[in-house]
This record gives sequence, C-alpha cells and structure tokens, in this order.
Amino acid sequence: MGVAKAEAAKAQYDIDKANYVPDPSISLVPAKKVKDPNAPKRPLSAFLEYAAIRRPDILKENPGIAFGAVGKLMGEEWRAMPEDIKAPYVAKAEAAKAQYDKDKAAYEATKQTGW
Repeated sequence: MGVAKAEAAKAQYDIDKANYVPDPSISLVPAKKVKDPNAPKRPLSAFLEYAAIRRPDILKENPGIAFGAVGKLMGEEWRAMPEDIKAPYVAKAEAAKAQYDKDKAAYEATKQTGW
C-alpha cells in the first residue's frame, strides 16, 4: 500500500516538474552593486608604487619569467628593502591617499546634494 502511494506521488512530482515555469521576477543571483563611474579611484599603496617602477626591470632581467614569479621577486625585494629606500614610495602613497580622501569627500558632498 505504501509503495503505490509513493509511486503516485513520484508520478505527480514528475508531471509538476515538467510543467514548472519559474517566476521571471525572482532571481537566484543577487543583483550586482553598480559602481559609480564618477567616484574617485582608490590610490596605489607604497608597494604598488614601487612595483609599477620595478616590474619592467625585472622582466628585462628575467625574460620569460612567470607572472606570479615577478610578484614574488618584487615582494621579497620590498620586504628586504631598508626603510630609507622605501621612504619615497611611502611618501608618494601618502600624498595619493590624501588627495583621494579630499576627492572622496568632495564626491560624497556632491552625491548627497544631488548636484
């Protein structure tokens, strides 16, 4: 008796599944947040400032080197570098961060007023 009931339920399930049409207004994937193209871009860190200058030299010194290996070499160099040699990159990053903070504040002010 239980087997017949289960088979009937399975048959009804197969019919319902074949006829199912999902509701187009419901999405299983959450909507991606749209980034404002007018928003200021975040500044580079001190290491990325260094990497932008150093990467071409590493590629010349090591032709055919893998992308990940370039990053490893630059990371090792950066960690071993004394603070006085890092100072110009840190200063450049701090100046860029200050400018970004100023631009971000101006952007937020215009965003709130709607201008």
